[in-house]
Amino acid sequence: MTTNNAYSTSSIQLHFSNLGENNHGPSSLSTDHLPSPLMIYPTPPPPPPTPVYPTSEEPVIKTQQSPQDTPTNSKDIPPETADIFDYMIWSGINLVVGGILLGIPAFILSIITRRYKRKGGVKVAKVLSTITLTLNIFVSFIAMVGLVYLITHFNNPY
Repeated sequence: MTTNNAYSTSSIQLHFSNLGENNHGPSSLSTDHLPSPLMIYPTPPPPPPTPVYPTSEEPVIKTQQSPQDTPTNSKDIPPETADIFDYMIWSGINLVVGGILLGIPAFILSIITRRYKRKGGVKVAKVLSTITLTLNIFVSFIAMVGLVYLITHFNNPY
């Protein structure tokens, strides 16, 4: 029983020899142009920087900085010295009111206290803060006594 049907198994001829030659059919779905999954890698990390060594003509100077020599910003105050007062405003007022002779030492001590406070020198900053406070109290007292003397002396009509 043979039929002349186009769809019968006897009339279908498959040609496997020329799959790569035509551009339609199953050969057009070839994956030769695509990279295989094993060939796709993430980009490698950049190589580490190579160390630069000084030449023999360049002098090598090694200095070791102490914590007191490191520059800091005015807003970078260590937390352990944040509660130490430097009395800068009071010293500035004493410089104007108490006279230059008595006000300069208090103002200089305030500057030094602030420097140690920024560098993190807790012990030195506390000692200098106490000395600055004592000196500011002394200068303020002398300024008030002098002001009272001047008012009473020049206000007396006799």
